[in-house]
Amino acid sequence: MKKLISIIIAAAFVCTIMSSIASADTFPRSWLWSSTPLQMVDTSKYKKDPPYTIGFSNASISNSWRVFFARQVQAEAENHKDVIKKFYITDANDKPDKQIGDVEDLVAKGIDLLLLSAATMAALDPITTRTMKQGIPVICVDRRVSSDNFVSFVT
Repeated sequence: MKKLISIIIAAAFVCTIMSSIASADTFPRSWLWSSTPLQMVDTSKYKKDPPYTIGFSNASISNSWRVFFARQVQAEAENHKDVIKKFYITDANDKPDKQIGDVEDLVAKGIDLLLLSAATMAALDPITTRTMKQGIPVICVDRRVSSDNFVSFVT
């Protein structure tokens, strides 16, 4: 009897996974990947000798994964104090208006690099463009903006 129950549970588990995979095919993925070749970005204009001041504008810490992610980014910054002079991290609480203000504050603090996990793609696009125009490279992490006006997207 235990063996039969184990087989039924395993089969249900496999069916659940397979149905999740099948339903994922219906989601648009253009924001995550593209079948067209990636355009390389010349980052030489951003070259600067350390130490660096880095700002991380986080969309939120609204769930355990996002809390862990923010803590890991912070820990890595602390592990590289030899090249990172200052590391600022902000939490927008999933509010685009707050995150725009956070980015403006980080830029005013003189950051050399902006890590951005956008609360929404469209709302954060203009501030990302302005930041790039000011000569500050933007790396989108986990979430991106709607345009391609950043130097890299890390998922």
